[in-house]
Amino acid sequence: NVEEVLNIPNLDAVIMALPLDVQPSFIPMVLERGIHVLSEKPIAPTVQIGKQLLQHYQSILNTQNKQKHVVWSVAENYRYEPALTRASKSILVDDDIGTPFLFRLYVGSPFTPDNKYLNTQWRKESSWGDGGLFVDAFVHASALLRLILPISSSSTTARISAITSSHAKHIPGVDTMITNVIYDPIQLSGSISATYACTHMKFELEVIGTHGTLHLSRNVDKPGYHLKVDSVKEGKSSNSWEEDFGFGGIELEFLGFAAHCQQLENDCNTPLEALKDLAFVEACLESGKNNGDFVILKEDDL
Repeated sequence: NVEEVLNIPNLDAVIMALPLDVQPSFIPMVLERGIHVLSEKPIAPTVQIGKQLLQHYQSILNTQNKQKHVVWSVAENYRYEPALTRASKSILVDDDIGTPFLFRLYVGSPFTPDNKYLNTQWRKESSWGDGGLFVDAFVHASALLRLILPISSSSTTARISAITSSHAKHIPGVDTMITNVIYDPIQLSGSISATYACTHMKFELEVIGTHGTLHLSRNVDKPGYHLKVDSVKEGKSSNSWEEDFGFGGIELEFLGFAAHCQQLENDCNTPLEALKDLAFVEACLESGKNNGDFVILKEDDL
């Protein structure tokens, strides 16, 4: 019983992993009681619902006792995965590959008929249209690109063209997507191939810059990622390094949420970040429904 849980004495926080079509109704209920919330990604089934939730959360913060802060974070382990944060640092802080101008992302994640995640009622009969699985799963890829690519400039916009298709009869709606993205005016463009109708797991990201290349891939023979950077700076000989990373994002995102609740540090997984992750996915699906017509994401959505 939800009321019984929320009335537990000295309850500080709730971790919420509910079906996406009902979760949005529970998030405000908990926040309004002054209880911190870590909710499962994505933030909502649609950007519109996500914006409504974010506005409601902001109204709670505005009317709250200033001595009592309430935290809402949206779980996204990709923002905490050690390999991904190291790749972000390589590009955005260390300038290992210079100015990125081209990227390529491939995501092949098999959702076979016996997949335990696919065989949940809300994913199989999604109540928000043909993009149910993509809304739930591809939001990871959106978070990855937003973490690693230099697209946070106040003047950046994205032009997105996608072709979507369905190949696995057991997967409702869209299961495959080819997307081209152009970021203006920074002259960065790239392609994304994603499918959940495949038979084998494969994940690769390549980012090409003015003086180097970054390559990130999922390991096949062990858990985790492999990161390799090849760099040539100021005409010097090539400087390459590579490293393996284990998984660790889920543990670290819980620690980040707990630290934010205790006001020790800020959490990377803010609802605004989650809303922007979803906006990219929704733009891809919208373009796919219109046979690849460009959809524009403005700076506030990036």
